[in-house]
Amino acid sequence: MKFYRYDLCCPPDTWSTDYKSIEYQYEEHGEKNKIGAFFFYDNPADCERTAVNATKKRPGTPLWYTECNLTEDVKVLDLSQGHIRNMIDALYAEGIDVLRGDFENHINRQTYLDVRKTYRDLKINTDLMKSFMLAKQLLDFWGQSNEARGRYDYFGQQLTDFGNGFVFKQLLEEKGFAGYCFCEGGHNEKGEEATTYCLFTAESLSNPEHKRRD
Repeated sequence: MKFYRYDLCCPPDTWSTDYKSIEYQYEEHGEKNKIGAFFFYDNPADCERTAVNATKKRPGTPLWYTECNLTEDVKVLDLSQGHIRNMIDALYAEGIDVLRGDFENHINRQTYLDVRKTYRDLKINTDLMKSFMLAKQLLDFWGQSNEARGRYDYFGQQLTDFGNGFVFKQLLEEKGFAGYCFCEGGHNEKGEEATTYCLFTAESLSNPEHKRRD
């Protein structure tokens, strides 16, 4: 399997958990990828479209594209099922509970425990209209701004954002997972979803091959 990623500054010649992307540094929370995980697209077109959008926010910034291969099979938790409810279902199916107080939504400063009851009510509810309202509450919890509202990919991203990453990584590794994958919506002109892969270590990756594009 081949992976693709981009950077807005020159990445190291070997994989390093110490390398931090300049794109994801925040004044309030610091480094987004605190656990030093490795994120990739499985499609070069999705990678390039996202990279171009990133440079629009930083005019004149050069791009580095990186390719690599998986050198062996790894166990990755598939969270590409779409709606947040389905993603939480997939987590619970593996015995992984993230609706707890040590996971934080950094957009609204609430913990995931605040939507545990909403999720449970949605699972047992049989009224169509109420189910719709409960499902919308789940979506809205992971997007309070106009830009973020209803974007389920924010849930997939937030699982490893800032301090969440330490907890989520431990939960997955206890179940034998080397990482996870999730969908990111609307990256191409057709609105088709790109799949992002997150691996916790580089043990199963070939050496990175970089190309600079100004």
